[in-house]
Amino acid sequence: MTTVTNDKLQTAGLSATWARWSGFSVLFDNPGASLLPIGDGLARMNSRTGTEPALGFYTALEQTLATLDLPQMADEFAFCPLPSYSYHVTVWDGLNPGNIQTVAAPHRPALQACIDGMPAALHNLPDALSFLPASKLLSTGYGPLDFRFLELVNWSNTAVLASVEAADAASAERLAAITADRQALYVRMAESLGTAVRDGYYPHVTLGYFANREQGELSRPHLAEWNARFAQRMAGLSLTFPSMALYGFSDMISFCKVME
Repeated sequence: MTTVTNDKLQTAGLSATWARWSGFSVLFDNPGASLLPIGDGLARMNSRTGTEPALGFYTALEQTLATLDLPQMADEFAFCPLPSYSYHVTVWDGLNPGNIQTVAAPHRPALQACIDGMPAALHNLPDALSFLPASKLLSTGYGPLDFRFLELVNWSNTAVLASVEAADAASAERLAAITADRQALYVRMAESLGTAVRDGYYPHVTLGYFANREQGELSRPHLAEWNARFAQRMAGLSLTFPSMALYGFSDMISFCKVME
């Protein structure tokens, strides 16, 4: 029986059970038919890979991952693939169970209640987060940003990522501006809440998680072959993001935003 030590999972396998892991982050808005209204003024991320032309990049990631013998990956490496409807690229990580304890004590109860109440809590953010909606990151229209595949990564034996990079000069310039504003928002959050300032930006699409680090480590000898397969399949493909927004999530497959 697979030992599950990854806090984002409850049980492992191809049909993993995703543990409650709630919070909020700024994500790029996926293009095309990618949202499903769920009521209460919210829409859930529901990327229609395989049918939506604008999501061809995600479709190729999903199809290539399927060629890696997922049943064997589940058995040998306790790999749990994410459903492709939840694929996304994070711009800025907000608060979640992994960092809520770093928030200054006076603010922690209200912010704990906020993340516990996600995604409905998007409608009524605590006063301590008043800096967030007005931030440059969320108030600036940067223009469309094109990403292309860079490489497949085993992230600390906890996840498999498809790292991405700007696909052209215009996108690289916009990405540089986004990265600077992202850093400024981390500094602002640290000043307001006492959290740590994060450095560097590593845009990526998470393809799945390992149930435990020990079995995740066993997958490393296969990474070069897997990466070559992805590089060949993803060559010439790009993913265009039109905008970004604040999303609330209850687990790693359920991301919602306020409908415009």
